[in-house]
Amino acid sequence: QILRSSERPSAFFCGGYYLALEVMRIAREEGLRIPEDLSVVGFDDPVSAALLSPPLTTVRQPLDEMGRLATEMLLEWLKNTAPPRHRVVLPTQLMVRQSTTSPGGNT
Repeated sequence: QILRSSERPSAFFCGGYYLALEVMRIAREEGLRIPEDLSVVGFDDPVSAALLSPPLTTVRQPLDEMGRLATEMLLEWLKNTAPPRHRVVLPTQLMVRQSTTSPGGNT
């Protein structure tokens, strides 16, 4: 319904890779061109993102580092009676590909 609206957004920032694939599929079914009519960004950066048509712009996260830190935090929690308070900020990368453009289609 959002894609059919007269107030359709110029872009979707999807919280996951597979959600971005679904948005791209529905947009095509509605006759929208990516990125000319709708920009799409996904989260995570599987190898297949670069192989799509058009290649999907994604946010790459350090998944190995996230897993390692989560394991360390869980082990620390198991040693204590209360969960430790942690604030962890890890770097991300915006992998700009052909599924995005500036609003109005200007690159």
